[in-house]
Amino acid sequence: MKLVSCKVLSFGTLKNFEYDFNEGLNTIKEDNGWGKSTFATFIKVMFYGINDGKRSVAENERIKYRPWNQTERFGGSLVFEWAGKRYRIERFFGNKASEDAVHLFDEQTGREFSRTEDLGKRVFGVDEEGFLSTAYFSQKDFEIKSNTSITAKYNEVCEIQDSELFDKAVEKLENRAKEFKSRGDKGLIPEIKHEIFLVGDRIEQANHAQENADRLKSEAEALEREVAELKARDAALRERAAKAGRAEAVSLKKERYRKLSEELERYTLEIENADKILRGKNILKDTVASLKECIDGLQEVKSKKVTAAEDVARLESASANKAVPEKRKELTPLRIFLFAITAVLLCVGIAGLVFDYNVVAAIAFAFALAAGTAVAIISVRTGKKKTSAENSAVAAMLEEKRGALRRYTEDEEKYTVNLGAFFGQFGLVGDNYREFFERVREASERRESARRAVSELTVEIDLLEKDSDIFAASESTDDIKSINAELSTVGEWYRSKAELLARKKAAVREYEKEADEIPELENRRRSLAEKAEEYAKEYEIINLTLTYLKKADENLKIKYRRPLTESLNKYLSYITDGNIRADIDIDLKVTVNEEGVSRETDFFSKGYRNLFDICKRFALADVIFTGEKPFMILDDPFGNLDDKKLSSSLELLKKLQNDYQILYLVCHESRRAL
Repeated sequence: MKLVSCKVLSFGTLKNFEYDFNEGLNTIKEDNGWGKSTFATFIKVMFYGINDGKRSVAENERIKYRPWNQTERFGGSLVFEWAGKRYRIERFFGNKASEDAVHLFDEQTGREFSRTEDLGKRVFGVDEEGFLSTAYFSQKDFEIKSNTSITAKYNEVCEIQDSELFDKAVEKLENRAKEFKSRGDKGLIPEIKHEIFLVGDRIEQANHAQENADRLKSEAEALEREVAELKARDAALRERAAKAGRAEAVSLKKERYRKLSEELERYTLEIENADKILRGKNILKDTVASLKECIDGLQEVKSKKVTAAEDVARLESASANKAVPEKRKELTPLRIFLFAITAVLLCVGIAGLVFDYNVVAAIAFAFALAAGTAVAIISVRTGKKKTSAENSAVAAMLEEKRGALRRYTEDEEKYTVNLGAFFGQFGLVGDNYREFFERVREASERRESARRAVSELTVEIDLLEKDSDIFAASESTDDIKSINAELSTVGEWYRSKAELLARKKAAVREYEKEADEIPELENRRRSLAEKAEEYAKEYEIINLTLTYLKKADENLKIKYRRPLTESLNKYLSYITDGNIRADIDIDLKVTVNEEGVSRETDFFSKGYRNLFDICKRFALADVIFTGEKPFMILDDPFGNLDDKKLSSSLELLKKLQNDYQILYLVCHESRRAL
């Protein structure tokens, strides 16, 4: 891939500027202020667009490179070759993103392509951050960090998938992210934004003269130290609270795991006991219902059999006596009348005897005897008439009852055989069928209930066993309640001191007479804004790193580390005559082997560190761009090098121009690459 030409209509200090690129090394030597960094940025934004996410002028490209006449659009065009074809990008920018326009043409046919989104990523295979870490050498930022875009390029080169996640690293990064931004107004970012707001408020009030400033400033400085100490103490307590909270959660999981295991053992024992009774056989609910109906049927048949036997015995006895035994005589109206007459005559006879009317008594007793004889004769005759008919009815009824008795006996035998066979398979012998039924039913229900409980417990236990925390030793022995109480106290102290500090500084501003207080506050606000930006950037990097860790795997990192190290040492040998050997880890951190000891690059001078980073960028480009090599932009990267290192670095550029098209921007003749 190479750049062919560009036209800058208007972009920062560049206006109506054209440039034709050569193969290999393109050196542009111009004085400071000419617009070398602007030119490098122009090429970058042609592919990736304007970066206007920052508030400061230095970091917001839309504000920084916009013309003074804000009604004028700014931008230009760029011709480049890629994959054997020549293309032209036309991109212009307005006051906001919605006013931006980009067009991509086939330079040979003039055909316009409709798809222009993520143009830089499609061409280079990396996003803007990845481009700035490989093909773009900024004079102010040498630091290279692994990011998701570079990781994606490694995946293309190494063709490795399903990399392992580092749980501990992810947990640490997530905790660190929470320190920057938590719920509500907690965290470093909300706190520093709040402090920026307070400083801005102080700047508005800094128009008043200052009296007694020295005394109040001294008090404010002492308070600031106390606030810093309280803040540090608060941070330490928060870290302890987080550890104690995790330890308490793990303890609850362990206790839950223990209780579930005990319940599982108890229910397993219940299943075993039930299986002993049921001998491993499964009893269906329909079987239990049918069994109960069978037992109830047997009981009913037995009851009916007893009744039938009693009826047969009674009828056989009656048949033997040739008459059906009556429980009481039938009272006809005539018999009732004769009984009444007899009773009246007896009463009259008894009264005659009492009152010495013997004749009357004799007559009354005579008639009473006649009436009683008549009742007896009538009863005997009635009985004789009924005896013959009833003997025939008794015989028929006796045969019917004997048939019923035989049927009940057969039904009882069937029920007994079936129930005996069923309960016999459980080793239950005898006729206590109701008791046997209850034992089988209860055992079956207990076993089924225990099985359901075991199934539910097993699912929860399996989930807990997958949580490695319950098998790990606790990382904290602190009591979370006491820590939270102390944290609350420290927080109240911190807020109290912070409020007092604000009042002291407000008093300083009120008494300030000299105007140099305003620049000082402006510097303070800028410093806080930069710090807030650093926090936001680190917070963003943490989130990106979390994403990276979740996608990358150890095999991938090991795969690309060796070729990256070899390429790094190749370029270092060009510059240092092979006197320095370096190693690079999976996070792109370089260590230098010197006299058998590995040292971090922080132990070396700034010039050496620049060399390491320059070589690392070219090595990174070698590894991730295995197909078509990108062009390289070097925005005066050798300013910190001494003469010897500068000479070696320039020689390196001359060698690299055979492999890369290089745009080398420099402001001093001594750093020109001929």
